[in-house]
Amino acid sequence: MTGLDQLFCEQTDDRSIWHGFPNGRHGLGRIAPRAPAAAGSLAGGVDTSAEGLRDDFDRSRPPALTLASGALVIFEALQGWLEGDGIGCADWQRVRWDWHPHYVAGQWRAGELELELAACLTGGDHALIRWVARNRRARPFKGRMVLAGAAAQSNISLHNQRCGLTHERWRNTVACTARADCVIVSVCAARCLWFDLVQDRLLPPDDFDRAQRRVPIGALLRFDPGAGWQVEAAAEAWRATRPLRLRAGEEREFLVRFKGCALGAQPPQAADFEAVATHDDPEPEWAEALAAGEQRWRSLLARVPAPPASLPTAWRRHYYKAWTVPFYNLLPPTDLGHVALKQPTVMCNRVAESGFTVPASWEAALGALLVGLSEPNLGLSVLEGIYATMEDDGFIAEMIGGTRHTQLANVEPIIVELLANRGAEPEALQRLYPRMWRNHLYRHYHANWRHLTPLFCRNLIYNYHAGRSLERLAARLDRPAAERDRLARMADDCELAVAAAWDTENGYYRDEYDAAARAFSAKTQSDTLIALAGAARPAHRARLLAELPARYLADNGAIRAYPVGLPGRAPNAKLARTILKCSNYLLLMPALRSLAPDLFPRIHDGTLTTLAADGDFWEQNDLNGSGFNNGPGGIFGAFGFIWTVLSAEGTTAEWLGEALSVPPARRAKE
Repeated sequence: MTGLDQLFCEQTDDRSIWHGFPNGRHGLGRIAPRAPAAAGSLAGGVDTSAEGLRDDFDRSRPPALTLASGALVIFEALQGWLEGDGIGCADWQRVRWDWHPHYVAGQWRAGELELELAACLTGGDHALIRWVARNRRARPFKGRMVLAGAAAQSNISLHNQRCGLTHERWRNTVACTARADCVIVSVCAARCLWFDLVQDRLLPPDDFDRAQRRVPIGALLRFDPGAGWQVEAAAEAWRATRPLRLRAGEEREFLVRFKGCALGAQPPQAADFEAVATHDDPEPEWAEALAAGEQRWRSLLARVPAPPASLPTAWRRHYYKAWTVPFYNLLPPTDLGHVALKQPTVMCNRVAESGFTVPASWEAALGALLVGLSEPNLGLSVLEGIYATMEDDGFIAEMIGGTRHTQLANVEPIIVELLANRGAEPEALQRLYPRMWRNHLYRHYHANWRHLTPLFCRNLIYNYHAGRSLERLAARLDRPAAERDRLARMADDCELAVAAAWDTENGYYRDEYDAAARAFSAKTQSDTLIALAGAARPAHRARLLAELPARYLADNGAIRAYPVGLPGRAPNAKLARTILKCSNYLLLMPALRSLAPDLFPRIHDGTLTTLAADGDFWEQNDLNGSGFNNGPGGIFGAFGFIWTVLSAEGTTAEWLGEALSVPPARRAKE
């Protein structure tokens, strides 16, 4: 069985908890209980937290899932159970959970009663949720089926509470309306630009709209018509019940259909909900929805690069699972509240417990690369969306469209060149180039992370490679010779600055410039290894490679985030025991494969072992493989696994082409 076929097995023992529709606005997930609603209320027993989104969620709760929107909020928690004959909500225990690209499913038991919950997104704003109640007792069951929902805290609202922003203006506004066979949920979610919290607190009330927007979301949950459901709603919660009798050995299926609407800048009107409630498009049954979902994902995954034949079977399924992440996180043009995107974008992840469920420039750029490997023009469109949020002086925020707080590494020109080499339309390059040039100018003179803080050696290295990519793109687009010459001189300046960061005595790159001392401070981290891809001088490159096994590699061969025996910038002991962020693999993995061919198999195997240990994809992993931050289903971890696999036989180096080579002028000087 191939790795791709393994993704679609009925029972996978894969406990990932996220599911989405490629290029869709909504997602499904599972949240762990933190603060259930008061007993006796309509939402009694329903999880309403946006925390603890891990595959080890509490087993002692009934079947549940959450609905999340492209407006970046987990806005509805849905739960169901059987009660009667001495069985209640608290008696249910989870016994199995299976993740598939096209649906998620779990099984719960209370004695000899069973409930199965499965959910499948059938479109960008549509989902089918299936419950199967099964009586394995020798006697009949007489009771009722209960479905209940309550507004979950949005990730951003949760962050605001942690930061002390508890004023009414930061809270979600939720209304539930019951109909005969459906419930309508209306949410207006507070979305603040929470990077500048201090400034937000100081804003006068009249200026508040400049700091935040309320993002409206409409949703409809429809139950089987004519099945005897009694639906009631109050404030932020709802409940639907129906009598249920099951003979010994009998099972019964219930379907709930979800439809989203009114995602955008304007609050939903009553007519919007009426249109959703009365929509009569043909709706698929469960088997039909699953078949269509599997075909959709197989078609997408058939176009991605095949893994090397040498890749062990144990990693093949995880490789194809990683490829579902960029398509799951791909969001169509959407008003996100703080910015209205006219191009698609790629989220950091759609179900993050950390709260950073937004598109960030580095993650979106790597996502553009991944989707662009099969559809180059789609990848360029995502990159156009990043550049469209650029400010007049060329600044692009880490949270694209956000505040001037932080910026990330200059990787976009490298990826644009790669996609251009793979057949992206020249017209798109013509549109992108002026913005790329202006942003590169800003980053060249502000090679920092936090706004107006000291420059980083890492950013200088990326600026070097981005400048060389822009230089080649400028030649391809027949830009003026003076412009191309300026790009070349700027890249040379970056090379000189990187060399100035070298610690000759101890043999490493110092990472941060100390303006007061007018020199680089002693601290470092392993992301400066990316200089091996071209910015390092020959003697420096040789020293780094000689020190690589002892200083930079963990016992299993994965690259440490902070080298051993050197003064690092790790803020705490936890981060000191992490592997290098996968975002840096773009240039580093193909460079290591070329420069250290005898050592690379160890790095390759150790990296894949560490990234696969958690079973999911995160921004960071510790040395034992446990993932954390911006996950599960995070872009960085998925990119890291894919790129490491494809670097094994030189595929990524071939795609990068001249981006990994030393320019002729440099060779002459060396």
